[in-house]
Amino acid sequence: MMGPTKTVTEMTQTLVSIDANDAVVETETKVMGHTMKNKLNIPLKTAAAAPANAGKPVTPVNETVTVAGKRIAAK
Repeated sequence: MMGPTKTVTEMTQTLVSIDANDAVVETETKVMGHTMKNKLNIPLKTAAAAPANAGKPVTPVNETVTVAGKRIAAK
């Protein structure tokens, strides 16, 4: 049988650039002697969206749940 194995992971995130519309972040990950780099473009503006339940009335729910063998009324 093999003994315990120690794995070390190092992750660094660097803000490369930012403007009114986008941020660019570079991620460098080092695992077991291997280095991986990724660049991620993050949009800073999105189109406004209405909530999924906008305009729908909330219907109250009455139910009974069992917790640790005890029945509890939940609303």
